[in-house]
Amino acid sequence: MYIFTGIGLFILLIAVVNFINLTTARSIKRAREIGVRRVLGSTRKGLVSQFLSESMLIAFISMLCALGLVFSLLPLFNTLTSLSLSLSELLSIPSAIGLFSFAASIGIMAGI
Repeated sequence: MYIFTGIGLFILLIAVVNFINLTTARSIKRAREIGVRRVLGSTRKGLVSQFLSESMLIAFISMLCALGLVFSLLPLFNTLTSLSLSLSELLSIPSAIGLFSFAASIGIMAGI
């Protein structure tokens, strides 16, 4: 289990770095949109809040998709590895708070 956890965390780290890089590259391409919004009277605060909210929305949707995959693929994983893992720890309040705070921090890092 420690090997699977380490591999999972490494893949998650690569995905987070990739998401931040893609968001940065996309923001460079959106320079025209930013210019048009500035001409039409948008403030810096409005632009920052738009980018942050878009990044956080993508992060939360990704987290929900990942949770759906975990719920659907856990029985298959248990049969392949002959383990009996359960989702009771994932459904607890501290775990849910941790997942949402992790998704929010990823969204904020990508939005900045």
